[in-house]
Amino acid sequence: MNPYNLTLNQLRQECAKRGIGSPKWRANAIVDELRSALQTADRDTGDYTPTPTPQEDTPLKTETPTPTPSGDALASTLLQALLPHLPQQGIQEARVRQIVAEIIEARSPREVRVELPSGEKVDVGIVHQSFNRILQAVSANISGGILLVGGAGAGKTTTCHKVADALKLPFRTISVCKQTTLSHLVGFINVSGEYVSTPFREAYEKGGVFLLDEFDAGNENVVLALNSALANGICEFPDKQIERHKDFRCLASANTYGTGATLQFVGRNKLDGATLDRFVVIEHDYDSKLEIALCGNDKWAERVVSIRKSIDKLGIRHIVSPRASINGAKLLAIGWKQAEVEQAVIWKGLDKSEVQRVLATL
Repeated sequence: MNPYNLTLNQLRQECAKRGIGSPKWRANAIVDELRSALQTADRDTGDYTPTPTPQEDTPLKTETPTPTPSGDALASTLLQALLPHLPQQGIQEARVRQIVAEIIEARSPREVRVELPSGEKVDVGIVHQSFNRILQAVSANISGGILLVGGAGAGKTTTCHKVADALKLPFRTISVCKQTTLSHLVGFINVSGEYVSTPFREAYEKGGVFLLDEFDAGNENVVLALNSALANGICEFPDKQIERHKDFRCLASANTYGTGATLQFVGRNKLDGATLDRFVVIEHDYDSKLEIALCGNDKWAERVVSIRKSIDKLGIRHIVSPRASINGAKLLAIGWKQAEVEQAVIWKGLDKSEVQRVLATL
């Protein structure tokens, strides 16, 4: 089979038929990448069609690559692309293959499978780089809670949901602000004399992972009520007193460490020292590998990440979260021009002189 006789769609179909590469890779790969992957597969079976060149170059002699369990097609494609450009003296293909594998690993998001004490295995899927530490802390069943601190759009809520999935526990959450009242947390008795429950009550009484989102923007009275419920193992609800369920786990998420407003997060409150003392604090900042994987458009996501790093380095007060990657990719997919997308999801009215400062560093 000569890959040079096939169209782009035919190349993708042939790769899919042979199980070469992931669906995402095949969808994004260009003609040369698909041809190279097919050539590598044919080389292993002895049905190799050489790449046509204007002149006959002496090919570098190498041993047939040993297929690897995962990522073999992509690794082999990169390997074949690199070898012709390397000095012919002292090349160790095994070392080149190792380097290629390390590059792929560095760009690949983490996929996690959790084994429960019962022996049941739970596929959690792609997770944030802090997921394992957070899961371990939650599983330790500490008396207080876990506070995740990270930038806007860092995926803190998603990570908490995945923790619940990993533990096979229900996930419940409320987002708090200065207007959040105690009844949002513990419920209330309505005009008919009936108790109206809340996500916190359900998790506290029946078990589950509970997330108090935007923790550093919350009402002090709500936070203090949570302190009591966490410290004492008993919570006073409007209808009755409830003991904490053995499978209740509490998490909170914040953009700051509870020390008050910052230049970027001006609406944040200073948290009581006793409150912070009850929480184990884990950083949950931006994860570029996860961002690129979720975006579905590597080139666009990498540009967003580079712009964010430049903004941070220059000390410009402007947030560019992974939402810019994910939402921007969707807009590009429906035909928006890149300049329009950047204005809509990245710059958002940032002073033009500041934009130019950032672009000059890319």
